[in-house]
Amino acid sequence: MASNSNQRSGSSARSTSRKRVHIDTGVRNRSSETDVHLAAGAAEGGRSRGGGGSRDGRRGSPPRRESAAARARREQRETKRAEQRRALRLRGALIAGALIVVTVLGAAVYRSQLFAIETVDVTGTSTLSAEAVRSRVALPEDATLLRFPRAQIESDLETDPWIAHASAGRRFPSTLTIVIEERIPAALLDTGVTFWFVDGGGRFLGESSLDTTDSPLPVIRDVPGLEPVADQVTEDTALLNALQVLAGVSPDLRSRVRAVSAASAHETTLITDGSIEVMVGEAVQLVEKSALALGIMAEQGQDVVFIDVRSIDRPISRGLGR
Repeated sequence: MASNSNQRSGSSARSTSRKRVHIDTGVRNRSSETDVHLAAGAAEGGRSRGGGGSRDGRRGSPPRRESAAARARREQRETKRAEQRRALRLRGALIAGALIVVTVLGAAVYRSQLFAIETVDVTGTSTLSAEAVRSRVALPEDATLLRFPRAQIESDLETDPWIAHASAGRRFPSTLTIVIEERIPAALLDTGVTFWFVDGGGRFLGESSLDTTDSPLPVIRDVPGLEPVADQVTEDTALLNALQVLAGVSPDLRSRVRAVSAASAHETTLITDGSIEVMVGEAVQLVEKSALALGIMAEQGQDVVFIDVRSIDRPISRGLGR
């Protein structure tokens, strides 16, 4: 007798594949329902935030309209800005036009003979004459106060040995001004043939036509082998030492000197207006040498004829009776 266990087993397998029974207690349904509600709320909240809605999640209201007062203020600001831009453009145009007019007028005046030079006024001269300075000023025929060769005039004047500095200017409406700074002569140099003016730096200024007896300048003599040239600066040590002695002795002694013998630097000798010979030598310790010489002259008076202060430790003097 055949067993039916296989049938039951097969029947049972077919039953399992055909129908599956699930018993729900209701807890999962409630949980799912809650999740659905939460998801829906989150989505609605996201739409509210993204769409600019109100805080309670409803759709955003339309933007508020600009009030009439705000619109009037905005239009007033825009009108004011537009007026400012127009004013700036107008001002720029006026300035540009004025510059063009000034440039054109300036060029016309510059080219014209409106300020033609009629007179040349010279100041600052002492040895030189104003007329001698004017004769050295070369002006172009069409020169005016607005266009004249200032640098060339000044350069030409300063080639004169007597002129240390020249400055050209203008005084409207028609005067060219020349201001001269002359070199100051320190002595007259006796060459044995002629006399030359020489300044404190050893520059030969020019020959003298004056009578040396009337000149307030001391005469430097006995300098060997000199051939002066105008505007040349000497390198002769004897002459340069004599000039340094004249500049360095005391004013009291300097006022008494009428001549200087300068055969050499070591033998430089001052001759006073009282015919006293003061051998100074090299131009060193001149304050002390001046004081010694003046002291001896004060002590011996008219009896002294020779003083040697080349050594301030051993001054020497001789009088008429010695």
